Amino acid sequence: MTYLDLINAVLVRLREAKAVADNVDSNPYYAAIGSFVNDAKQLVEDSWNWSALRGSDDIFIVQGQSIVQLPNSQNTNYNLFSVLNASTGLPLRQITAEAGAVVYQNNISNPIAQSPPSSWFHYTTYWNPASDADSSNGLQQIRLTAPSDASYTLSVSRACRQGPLTQWDQRLKVPAAPVYTLATALAARERGEVSGAPTSELFAVAKTTLSDAIAIDSAKYPEELIWYVPSN
Repeated sequence: MTYLDLINAVLVRLREAKAVADNVDSNPYYAAIGSFVNDAKQLVEDSWNWSALRGSDDIFIVQGQSIVQLPNSQNTNYNLFSVLNASTGLPLRQITAEAGAVVYQNNISNPIAQSPPSSWFHYTTYWNPASDADSSNGLQQIRLTAPSDASYTLSVSRACRQGPLTQWDQRLKVPAAPVYTLATALAARERGEVSGAPTSELFAVAKTTLSDAIAIDSAKYPEELIWYVPSN
């Protein structure tokens, strides 16, 4: 569904006139409904790593590089699953940030030798202290446990949330029903009810719709539903 379709799905349930492309931005009430749609969209996106939000990015690194910025990780909820050395076909092992800090603890006095990428850990978010306007500010970063000994291509598998919907023809990536039912509940909370339906009932419907959508999508990744305790 498009942004306009989602707004109209909420308006219909509120017994309001539908919006059109020409007035979706100029009408204050429609703008408020759009805000509820985006609030609901974020809540739905945060509830599960949806298949529609998953993908991979290829990152080119050069010799001597150890800190890697993750594309599309700025101003979004970004989950990194795995890193593959696409040049060699070998997966990189993830270690904890604490273990990574220990690796580089004595790097100044005893520099780490360059080697092919073999493991990584989550590093600090990038921010240029000299310029708040730097377009790369806010990007998440990972760090290799040793500077690269050559140029490689890393393939990162991730889930990246969609940014806020702002244009009427933008299409929603996650399932639509949980978004417009939750947006309806959020909008109805100000009015108290919708045609006799209490707000609590609307939120219950939205919760059930979201649970059903997660159950359908999570069936694609049964291995992620197996809980275990990592060993040392």
